[in-house]
Amino acid sequence: HGELKRLWTNKHVAWPYRLLLGLPITLVFEILLPGRLLGGDHYNPYTDTVHLFSDLAPIALHEAGHAYDFSKQEYRGTYALLRLVPFANLYQEFRATDEAIEYLITDEDRETEFNSYKILYPAYGTYVGSYILFPFGFAAVFFGHIHGRATAEEREETYQRLDAMRAAESK
Repeated sequence: HGELKRLWTNKHVAWPYRLLLGLPITLVFEILLPGRLLGGDHYNPYTDTVHLFSDLAPIALHEAGHAYDFSKQEYRGTYALLRLVPFANLYQEFRATDEAIEYLITDEDRETEFNSYKILYPAYGTYVGSYILFPFGFAAVFFGHIHGRATAEEREETYQRLDAMRAAESK
């Protein structure tokens, strides 16, 4: 009931998008096949709702990043429609991941930032891999793992150097 009410009252997305795209998506993925049964954290722009089923902060921040990204769009229904265009979702996934990591950097939550690289980069690889023929699509996830871990190590080393410089300056 709540999902349909949010769909009906969401004035940030024009009614044709909510009716033609939002209603079927909400009925299928929120009501008939709820995420609690199938898993799948996601943001529904038609109801302007983040759905979380995992307890991982990087994933929650990523989904909130989608909400933030959509909030900056003038034509949110068109922006949501773009997810149906091949490769357009890669930009939106990149933006959500970038927003999540930028938040953690600003909040100075280093441990969660390091974990975010290790979780969100391979997850991004799944989107890239969906455009590559089987079995080569798995390579994108593999490279996401490698890049995520390398980035986490690089950031950790950078923070260690910054902390050492700050400690030396304070003496």
